Amino acid sequence: MREKPSQSDATRRHWMMIIGAATLVRLLYFLWFLSSPLHGYYFADHLYYRNWGMQIAGGDWFG
Repeated sequence: MREKPSQSDATRRHWMMIIGAATLVRLLYFLWFLSSPLHGYYFADHLYYRNWGMQIAGGDWFG
């Protein structure tokens, strides 16, 4: 005779399903974003920090 799964097993299974679904949604959103026209477009804050990082990477350590 098979044992009935305990409440903690069912709870763990539900959490794993939720985490799996959330990960899948996040992955699909990321793949959609890579093919969108906004990919590679830098907004004001993004552009500032990107340029600053490029300066540091280029050897200008003190900005």
